[in-house]
Amino acid sequence: MKSFDFMIEFSLIGFCLFNAISCQQKVTTSIDRIKSAGFKEEVHKVTTLDGYVLTLFRIVTSSNNKPKVQRQHPVLIQHGLMSNSDCFLVDGDGLAFVLARDNWDVWLGNIRGNYYSREHTRISPNGTEFWNYSWHEMGQRDITAMVNYILGNTGKARLNYIGHSMGTTMFYVMASTMPSYNKKINTMISLAPASRMTKWDFVSNNTTFFYQLVHDELMKYILQKRVEAFPRGEIKGMSKHQVSIEDLDALYFKASFGLINWLVKVLTGDDIFPDGTSLRTLLHYTQNIGAGTFQRFDYGSGVRNMLAWGTEYPLPYKLNKIQAPVAVYYAVGDEFSSEKDSEYLISKLPNVVLKMRISALRFSHADFCFTTAPENLSERRRMHTSIKNLLRQRDDIKKVCQNKKNCDAKS
Repeated sequence: MKSFDFMIEFSLIGFCLFNAISCQQKVTTSIDRIKSAGFKEEVHKVTTLDGYVLTLFRIVTSSNNKPKVQRQHPVLIQHGLMSNSDCFLVDGDGLAFVLARDNWDVWLGNIRGNYYSREHTRISPNGTEFWNYSWHEMGQRDITAMVNYILGNTGKARLNYIGHSMGTTMFYVMASTMPSYNKKINTMISLAPASRMTKWDFVSNNTTFFYQLVHDELMKYILQKRVEAFPRGEIKGMSKHQVSIEDLDALYFKASFGLINWLVKVLTGDDIFPDGTSLRTLLHYTQNIGAGTFQRFDYGSGVRNMLAWGTEYPLPYKLNKIQAPVAVYYAVGDEFSSEKDSEYLISKLPNVVLKMRISALRFSHADFCFTTAPENLSERRRMHTSIKNLLRQRDDIKKVCQNKKNCDAKS
């Protein structure tokens, strides 16, 4: 009990500091970051089948048009929950810059609802209908749209996909439920994979008080039609349907989110977390953590589930349907994605081409994007070297494969 009280007190300090320094500073955009690193950028707008307008950033190097080393496949890098493309552009060691300097054609995705993709062809983001989605729709609609757009723009048949956290979740949804997309993936790299999440099962399974507290907090706002969670920057206050950190009623959640926001700001020098998403996205993760499984959204009634999924209960995603080559990078110190769950994922995927276990205990969930402690920088660089080597190796495989008749997603 004393440790819990200490966590609340420590979080409150962070929340107070957050409120003191978070006021209305100008957002440093992905375009600003790319230009500051000495690259040119392209901005692409992609419309999903259900009308969401997404923003893709492409890093243009001097060698994109006349490459010194011919790279066969573009790279799509996809952020995680309550994040955006800035995550991979924080400093010179950002993965997007590392790969651009290695002459890869780098594209950065932004999912519906965040700072860069709060747009729709028909409905307003200031209404409730816009926010009626979770990472299931993101996987089936957003990721597919971006993959199709990049391949169409570049004239390539396949691309490399790198996802962090929810960026992996969305890919697993797409590849397991829409198997034709496996053939469009040269290599999928999972950073801090998020499928089944049982690390905190002892306090967060759906029989515990803590789970009910989180679930009820989310449902309260959904019933109030406050369905846009944690908007960023000047977007705050644009809609009566928003929930910001300051709005949270549960003191512990308010203090904890405030502390995380403050820490990220201290580490990165900017306001990159949290970024907007739907309350339903958070509820979907909460359901999965509570159930200790990786499954579709539970609408809370057999009738609604039947209409959505054809079954009374939400169906699990079949990871064994993912035929694309997958590399898994996980850290034992990750606060959310456990070693146990990462190894479980690996055991279910039929085409794992590489596994990297990062044993540094202070290497956190965020370190896959930016450095949270000086001693983790060497581990990040080691991981980046592994990723570059893997992409080069897989690129060479596909060059050979192009001359063969029987090349498939298992190559």
